[in-house]
Amino acid sequence: MPTTPYPFVSGEVLLASDLNAIQNLPLNDKTDSYTLEVADAYKRVVMNKATATTLTVNDSIFTAGDVIQVLNKGAGTMTITAGAGVTINTAGSLAVAQYGGGTLVALSASVFNFFSPSGSSYGVATGGSSTSITVGGVNYTLLDFTSDGTLTVTKSGLFDVLLLSGGGGGGGGINTGGFGGGGAGSFTEATIYLTANATVDVGAGGTGSTGGNLASPQNGFSSSIGAQANGIIGVGGGSGAHYSSGQDIKANVGGSGGGGGGAVSTTGASPASTGFGYSGGNGGVGGSLAGGGGGGSSANGSNNSGATGGAGGAGTSLSTFTGGTITTTVGLGGAGGSVVGGAGTSGGANTGTGGGGGGGTGTTAGGAGGSGRVFVRFKV
Repeated sequence: MPTTPYPFVSGEVLLASDLNAIQNLPLNDKTDSYTLEVADAYKRVVMNKATATTLTVNDSIFTAGDVIQVLNKGAGTMTITAGAGVTINTAGSLAVAQYGGGTLVALSASVFNFFSPSGSSYGVATGGSSTSITVGGVNYTLLDFTSDGTLTVTKSGLFDVLLLSGGGGGGGGINTGGFGGGGAGSFTEATIYLTANATVDVGAGGTGSTGGNLASPQNGFSSSIGAQANGIIGVGGGSGAHYSSGQDIKANVGGSGGGGGGAVSTTGASPASTGFGYSGGNGGVGGSLAGGGGGGSSANGSNNSGATGGAGGAGTSLSTFTGGTITTTVGLGGAGGSVVGGAGTSGGANTGTGGGGGGGTGTTAGGAGGSGRVFVRFKV
């Protein structure tokens, strides 16, 4: 490879070969973290290490208009780091995975823009149960977590994540009427950038009401992945309305969560946060009336109809995210308890379904909510 004569020297005579050689900038290969020097404006800096490195940009080393080209050759993530007094702006990420790269442009001695023409690419990870899938003609690896675990990141990059949180427990109590169904766990999709291993928490379902003056039903528990700085967290389903002796039954509207719990009053509970689920249905007041259905991940729970409990809200199919490999519908609201219903039905494991409300003469228990599930996929 010819050696470029750039930077030019005053009075020097340049040949055509010299001008052509400007495109062939020398490679400055580094096998460890490195701080840029003024001469790097005339080279391509290549980071080449199997573990993570930093490429530091210090103040007053470069002048406005200087261009520094960088490439990450090694398996470890290269993170472009601003030294004291330096600002580096980018529309993408300063964490560059293997074979990624871009251009640093000095806007002044202390302000830089980093341009990455290829953008951020998908990473690689292991954990859970692994399956090869195709979505929209694109091949992915799908990792399925049905219990707590660790996402082991072997290559930094983007990951598509689906979080299903635990469903809320169904209501119960002492009454001749029915009680509210539990709300579904939230169904949350996002794409996140990870550079290190991430903890995966699969939310448990909330316990159902045991009736009488015993424990109230629980909201479902959240599913999450990674630290909050670069991870995401879902919302567990709201519990169904219940009744204990001596309480005012009209006040029992159920808990707010991914899907709001069904009511034993005039108004069902709404989700705790907009966008995480749908409201529970309305229930009746009195021993001859039934409870409302819990909110689902894609529709409100239904109101009671006299002595018949309201249906739980509709859920969401996993088919779109998994490319049809897994077609289960999850995130259903729990059914409201009917006047003659008995104990509420529990939600299935890893479905995020709300527990059904109990109903009937005497003490009746609510069903437990179903536990959640976490999926991670990346392009291959």
